[in-house]
Amino acid sequence: EKNDTITTGFPINSQDPVPVETDLFKGKMLMLLKPVRAEDDPYWTERLFSKKKRRFVFQLQGKLKRVPEGTLYAGGEISNPMQLGLVAKGICGLLLKFIKSVASDLHYSFGDSKEKEKAHIVVPAWSFFERLVVTKPGEEPPEMGSGEEFDEPKESIEARASGKIKANWNTEDTYSMSFYTMYLDIAKWQVVQVPVTSDINLKTFWGNSFLRIVLFENTTPAKDGRHLQVDNTYYFAIELRHLSVTPRNEEDEETPMPWEKRRSGTFRVLKDSGRQDSGSLLAETYEDDQFFDAEEENSVHEIDVESMHEVINSRVRPSVEILSKIDTVCPAMIEIIQKGKYTKTYAFNLEKNGSTVFRTASSVEEHFAISSSKQAAEQMWSPRLSSCERCRRILGQTISKALMDGISSGIARLSKFAGEETTFDSSFLKRSEPSWAKKQKSKIRKSGYGARALSDRHWMEEWIQVSDRFISFHNPEKQKCHFRISLQSIVQVKCLSKDDSPLMSPFSFISIGTLGRTIYVMFSSPVEAQDWVDLIIGLVAMRNSNDLPSPAGYQSDTSVQTISFDDPSDEFLIESSMWNCKQRRILNGRQLIFHSRDSQTKNPIELMETALVLALEQSTDYDEQTLIDFLNSAAALKDVDVHGFDEKERLAFFLNLYHTMIMHAFLVLGPPDSSFKWISYFNTIAYQCSDDVFSLTELEHCVIRAAMSYPTQIVSKFVLPKSTFSFALSRPDYRVNFALNCGSLSNPEFVPVYKAETLNEQLDQASRWYMKYAADVRVSTKRAGGVTLILPKICNWFADDFGNGSTNDVVQCVERFLKDEQRKLVASCYWKHEKRYNFGDLNVKYASYSFECRNLKLANKNDKSVNET
Repeated sequence: EKNDTITTGFPINSQDPVPVETDLFKGKMLMLLKPVRAEDDPYWTERLFSKKKRRFVFQLQGKLKRVPEGTLYAGGEISNPMQLGLVAKGICGLLLKFIKSVASDLHYSFGDSKEKEKAHIVVPAWSFFERLVVTKPGEEPPEMGSGEEFDEPKESIEARASGKIKANWNTEDTYSMSFYTMYLDIAKWQVVQVPVTSDINLKTFWGNSFLRIVLFENTTPAKDGRHLQVDNTYYFAIELRHLSVTPRNEEDEETPMPWEKRRSGTFRVLKDSGRQDSGSLLAETYEDDQFFDAEEENSVHEIDVESMHEVINSRVRPSVEILSKIDTVCPAMIEIIQKGKYTKTYAFNLEKNGSTVFRTASSVEEHFAISSSKQAAEQMWSPRLSSCERCRRILGQTISKALMDGISSGIARLSKFAGEETTFDSSFLKRSEPSWAKKQKSKIRKSGYGARALSDRHWMEEWIQVSDRFISFHNPEKQKCHFRISLQSIVQVKCLSKDDSPLMSPFSFISIGTLGRTIYVMFSSPVEAQDWVDLIIGLVAMRNSNDLPSPAGYQSDTSVQTISFDDPSDEFLIESSMWNCKQRRILNGRQLIFHSRDSQTKNPIELMETALVLALEQSTDYDEQTLIDFLNSAAALKDVDVHGFDEKERLAFFLNLYHTMIMHAFLVLGPPDSSFKWISYFNTIAYQCSDDVFSLTELEHCVIRAAMSYPTQIVSKFVLPKSTFSFALSRPDYRVNFALNCGSLSNPEFVPVYKAETLNEQLDQASRWYMKYAADVRVSTKRAGGVTLILPKICNWFADDFGNGSTNDVVQCVERFLKDEQRKLVASCYWKHEKRYNFGDLNVKYASYSFECRNLKLANKNDKSVNET
């Protein structure tokens, strides 16, 4: 190849070396891939792959035709820029850190949109190859294809890797170079068995791009260190592309989404038998490993719209005032360690300005009747609440009623309940140091008891340790690490103000912020909380400056854990223990909200509009602070209550929320790259809002389109949920089909900020944009007066939204949104006397739908590109 121009193809797993020649290199090569099945290639299986843990071997032997003037690099390039979400970038970060642990002179880039720099990962060629043998003129170079290594002395290998031997490229010697790895499975198109992450399909990073194995010279690196294409001279390059022989849907099934790799390590939910009508509310004592991912019953089949609204209308709308009182009286569930097991307790504030006490659910049931609160919970709260959170609300409402009644019998029960002798109050965060922790003091800078927030109303007592790399949270009895934070990932640490803290006295709280989420920790006093904040701030500052002095007796953590990093999926995709999440992953969880307020301090409409504008401003080259501002604004939407909105306000709010979620998902995960993945993608991405949780699919079909038709495809009956929401819209409007924009290339790329006061005009405008972009009208060349109208696919999928669903009704509804000349052509086929179109002259077709997506842009009336859409 000469600067990107392919000259020939080549065989893989050839038994004989393949001759290669470019303008700058002449020689031969072998590319060997471990076969998926040994019988597919017995020759190389027997000679190589059965003997060594390798999946990819590349050998290159030959002479340079010109001595490099700059650094000669070897590695991989991608043909197109990498469009990565934050999770994929995070996974890349893990892999790059792992590679840097063995190749410190690594150079990489994700590429740029203008393709001035290719996405690549390269190392100076002199140290890139596992074996590099230099053969002088007149001598015989080592044999290729024997299954044996090129015979390079160990001292030479180590000297090249350490830089003790400098590169000595010339045109006289023959270079025999070999690269091999067990981590790259080209046959399966995967990165496998890397210690820092699970197996990953390469399409996660570069979609359908080619992988190019390159040897290039970079003579004049850009001032910012980039390897621009204009500065690269290619000595050698081979392009590889994965050609799957499996059906498309099977191929997609082999490529898991980030949340499907493993269970999250950031929270746990106690396994229980669901709601109970009698007896104890929940099991209270359990072993540390009795946890599972919260799930609800399967809910993916066709729904009857009328029966759905009966369910919605029969449910009592939740009261923010009631929830606020519950949060005041019973602010959280606390898991406290007792006798080697965790016990579920609930925090109660029984006296004004008094200390919070901890009691079990069974203790509440012994003193108070909870049946009325249980019945109210069935009608008032979302069916998606977890059993633990439902229990907290029932207990809180029961105690709240007792406090408000003021009758003597109730006061007596409260007094007896408050005075109950338990070890929870005396032992919480005050127990002695675990015996196992004493043995690790030489590696720990600070340790002590704290409680970590697993969700907005759920805390767990843990033993916390700080080393020079991590903050880790452990089961005090078993040493098991529940969760940890890399000091390098921390962007902010602070003590929480009283207004932002849970209502639990006399405890104090700190927040530890990373890019994607905030970890909250409870301590026994303000002094202790401030000590932890001061220490962490100091360690983070020193770590960022690579200046970590070690106190006397301190041993730096240099174990194998130093190459194990935080999971990017956990950073942005949250399974909250407040909800029966099933497959949902909550995106707007960077910050927790610990108590509902009687009145919303910020205008919810303005909060929503701000979040949407910030979402549309994000790009793959995001500014860190702007990203954090957006993630925080999305988290603030958890506290919004839409039940008091009228129909127009709700429609405007939820349209804006839908587009915010779309952009949030694209930012974090990148867009789905196939129709099959859409099912998992849109049923997984979720937000918490208005005291409920919903996926993108649920927001579209169970809230915004709740009173409208379901798609006509048979598959929709099996993949669309039947969830019901008390705030679902009740009025159908076919224009909503044109307002909802999932980012598909079949849709316009612009969306407005919808406002209730101008909603009707905006829906008309969105319909005009859509038809102008996606519809077409053509005059028939075969028959006089014949007209072909090509409509967007959504007009076919959701035909029942347009009148009675007939083609005639669909055309009547959309005709007014066509361009003037198109409208006149369609109107010429209308029979006024029969009030219908003459489909002998008018041929209606539906355009295909693209499942490729792009980022949405904010529509601006003064933007010329919007008007031209």
